Amino acid sequence: MMNVEQSGDRDDADMLLLIKLLPSDGIEPLLVEWEIAARMRILKNMIEDVGFLDEAIPLPNVQGYVLKIILDYCEMHRTDDDSELIIETLEMDERDREFIERHVKHIYRIMLAADYLEVQSLIDLASKFIANRIRGKTPKQNREFFRIESDFNAEEARQIMKENGWTEAEF
Repeated sequence: MMNVEQSGDRDDADMLLLIKLLPSDGIEPLLVEWEIAARMRILKNMIEDVGFLDEAIPLPNVQGYVLKIILDYCEMHRTDDDSELIIETLEMDERDREFIERHVKHIYRIMLAADYLEVQSLIDLASKFIANRIRGKTPKQNREFFRIESDFNAEEARQIMKENGWTEAEF
């Protein structure tokens, strides 16, 4: 059970541990450095409890392209101290903002996978991005951003506007 892929020409003390992750869409297993995979709390806990496995670890709730995005994020934050990542404001550092903007069209799938894999800092980042994106917007603008159809027909929307005349929001 303790066998994992190990990268070649290194001393035993400097051995690079790699684990195999198998996304749900059946692409080839991805070899990932343990230091990066350990940023995903679910994998860290599993390996600490069970030990390293010879076979690929299946990730039934994560598609390959989303896993690659999350691995990029984990690589970008590989040396971060999790205790420093507590989110108290809606401000983002430039590196994180650029990262999430690059992947905005997949943000929903990223959030679901980050939740499944327990990458709390990525969940927080995506949540902050969405909060910043919807702040000050009308319901109509937010529906357009999230590609959500209105639940109200024209008559219901007029009735809501009449009952809530104090708001300038369009339904």
